[in-house]
Amino acid sequence: GDDLEQWPVSAATSTPGRSEVWLGTRGNGLLRVDPTFNRAEPLPFGLLDPGVGAMALAADGVWTGGLGTPGDRGGLVFAASDLQRWRWLDGPASRPFAGTRVNALAMRERTAWIGTMRGLLRMDLDDENRTTRWDAADGLPSDVITSVVVAPAGTWVGTTEGLAFVERSPRSVGIARD
Repeated sequence: GDDLEQWPVSAATSTPGRSEVWLGTRGNGLLRVDPTFNRAEPLPFGLLDPGVGAMALAADGVWTGGLGTPGDRGGLVFAASDLQRWRWLDGPASRPFAGTRVNALAMRERTAWIGTMRGLLRMDLDDENRTTRWDAADGLPSDVITSVVVAPAGTWVGTTEGLAFVERSPRSVGIARD
């Protein structure tokens, strides 16, 4: 889990007249540190990556996917419209977002469809460990996904080599033909 991971410090400042220190990290947000008692309080806001590769609106905010900067955590970030609630999803232990750009993002019900440079991900927003991945080995024309459009029966997937349709049933891919 996150307790065992290390996040490089990218910025730091101290509070004048107090022993409080603020640390910005690459991939794990902001920490307020009390060096006297050796404690840190994570502050829940910020992106997991220095930039955004794709966005999708939600009823009460926006979901974003990162640029895939090497060394950064990577994943999906939800920011509420008032910026008071934040949520981070980086997937199962296999880390499907690490070092890969998110090119396309679409939401339907409690599921995110995520087009990356290494294939298509379907992630359950209530359980990020329930993530399915498709790539060229599964029948997609290419691993590089450029767009996703969710339909009732499945998802249309644009790749650098053509169009495919991924049915809602598990692991089924049908190649779209004109």
